[in-house]
Order: sequence, then C-alpha cells, then structure tokens
Amino acid sequence: IPVRPDRVESKDQLMEKYRQLTAAKAPVS
Repeated sequence: IPVRPDRVESKDQLMEKYRQLTAAKAPVS
C-alpha cells in the first residue's frame, strides 16, 4: 500500500513547525 500524501505532508508540516520553533528559540548558525 503506497504512503498517503496527506501523511507525508503532515510529517513535513511538523518538521517545518519544529524548525520554526527552534529558529524562534535560537537562530541556527
């Protein structure tokens, strides 16, 4: 069964959110 695109999008969105949070807390060098 192929992976659902919405699931992949969710993962991407989560990673982006985490990245934004990290950037807000401490800018990436």
